[in-house]
Amino acid sequence: MDGPDGSRYEMAAEAAPGEPAFMAETWPDGEVTLRFEAFGTALDRNSAAVLAAVLAHEAVHFDQLVGPGWKSFGIDEAPAYEAELATAQRLGLPRSWTQSTESGMKAAKAQAFKERLFGGPSPFRSPEAEAAIKREFEAVADARQERDDRIYRLRAELADQRKWMAGLKKRWHYADLENIAFNACA
Repeated sequence: MDGPDGSRYEMAAEAAPGEPAFMAETWPDGEVTLRFEAFGTALDRNSAAVLAAVLAHEAVHFDQLVGPGWKSFGIDEAPAYEAELATAQRLGLPRSWTQSTESGMKAAKAQAFKERLFGGPSPFRSPEAEAAIKREFEAVADARQERDDRIYRLRAELADQRKWMAGLKKRWHYADLENIAFNACA
C-alpha cells in the first residue's frame, strides 16, 4: 500500500539527520514493515529480543488500527512504547535499549499531553499536515467499511450456498445418487 503521498518507499526512507531511525511501520492496510534498521540492530546486539520488542510496539499500532483507529502521534505512540519497553525488560535487553525506549515514551506522552491540553491534534502541526493526516484516517475508515461490507456479502453468499446444499440433500437420497453414479459409469 502506498503512503499518503503516493509513495511507500519515500515514507520508509532513511531517517533525516538528527531524527530517530524508525525500525518498523504499521501501514493503514494493517501491513507491518520491519525496516533494515531493526534487523541490523538485532544482528549488532546478537539478539532476536530486539525484533520482539519492535513487533510488540507495532502490534499496539495494529490493535489501534483495527480497534478505535489511529488518533494522533502522542496518543498512539505512548502505549506502543510502553509495550515495547515491557517486552524489552522482560526479554533482558540492555539498559541502553530501554533508556532509548523510555525517552521515546516520554516524548510521546508529552505530545499526548499537549494534544489533550489543546483539545485535539497538535497545534504545532501545519494545517496542511493536519489535512493530510485527516485524509489518511478517512481512507482507513473507508477501507474498514469496504472490508466490513465484503465480509457481510461473503457471509450472505455462504448462507445461500448452505441453503442450496441443504435443498440438494433433501431432494436426493443416497440410493438415487448411487443409481446415477452407476448409470454414469455404465
